[in-house]
Amino acid sequence: MQNYQSDPRVENVEINKTREVQGIPADPKYSSQWALPHIGWDLVCGTVIPVQSSKVAVLDTGVQATLKDLAKSVIKGFSFINGSNGLTDPNGHGTWLAGIIAAMSDNNFGIAGIGCNKVKIMPVQVMGADGTGQDSDIINGVIWAADNGADVILMGFSNPGFSQYLQEAIDYAWSRNIVLVAATGNIGISDPTFPAGDRGVVGVSATDQSDNLAFFSNFGQSVFLAGPGVDILTTGLKNSLVSISGTSASAAVVAGRGTDCRQDDIDLSGAGAGRHDSVQSLHTAARAAWRDGGVRGAAPPCVVDDNAAVQVHHRGGRQAASAFRSAVSAHEPAAGVSDDPGNDTGEGSLPLL
Repeated sequence: MQNYQSDPRVENVEINKTREVQGIPADPKYSSQWALPHIGWDLVCGTVIPVQSSKVAVLDTGVQATLKDLAKSVIKGFSFINGSNGLTDPNGHGTWLAGIIAAMSDNNFGIAGIGCNKVKIMPVQVMGADGTGQDSDIINGVIWAADNGADVILMGFSNPGFSQYLQEAIDYAWSRNIVLVAATGNIGISDPTFPAGDRGVVGVSATDQSDNLAFFSNFGQSVFLAGPGVDILTTGLKNSLVSISGTSASAAVVAGRGTDCRQDDIDLSGAGAGRHDSVQSLHTAARAAWRDGGVRGAAPPCVVDDNAAVQVHHRGGRQAASAFRSAVSAHEPAAGVSDDPGNDTGEGSLPLL
């Protein structure tokens, strides 16, 4: 440096300093959360600030609300299993999904949730301690969530049986401008599953770190989007952390992103205006290509990734919500399903995924 300072041809000299990116949260296990930077979370969290928080109804086994990483993110819900407020979890599955979406970020503890501290979890217990639930409870849960202010409804379960009454509950929630997301299944088949395959539901398959379809993931006509679902770190019971794989984890990722489509008041000063038609066409074409001709081993063309994540944020809230809902509205029940109530599965049991 002294050589430069003494050189008459050099006007000024200063040290070429090294600086670090400031977008990484202080959560000690963030470095193990491969899915977050993979979907562009680090590019938008803290950059795009919603005016208000969104409410995600997690229809599952309840949520353990006393956990340090969830205590500020969980509000009272309802249990159709025991009549409680849903703030306990005898199984753990609901707590896993809640952590993926809404674990507190930048709090020097545990992991970071996709919601960037702007999402509230409303637990709606429709599954018992054994991880199964009845259609009647699920139908009531969807309606209850819709009537109690949910912006997004997450259902981490599906099975092959179509229920007309469940479809009607989903239609009711959809009519109230709610985004509905469901896991497609973990047995690697293309057969339609429900509620993932129901009209108006975002059915989600799982992808790995290379955006390949996970070996266990269902595929085919029930799939609308794919998202990270392999080795996803999340909140376990008793303030522990667990790594899970499954389409329910992928559905939680998509549900967390679905809150972006419901936060209509994001202020981006008009950024991305005019993309509505192109994004709607992308979703529609991708859905048609996959649902009509999806093959085992390839992920759906609508994959939640870094480009899509930024695109969702930078379209602006109202355009994002409109494009997303316009695409999903064309999602009719999977092939082979009629609207005849006689096709209802009644008290069928749905397993967690």
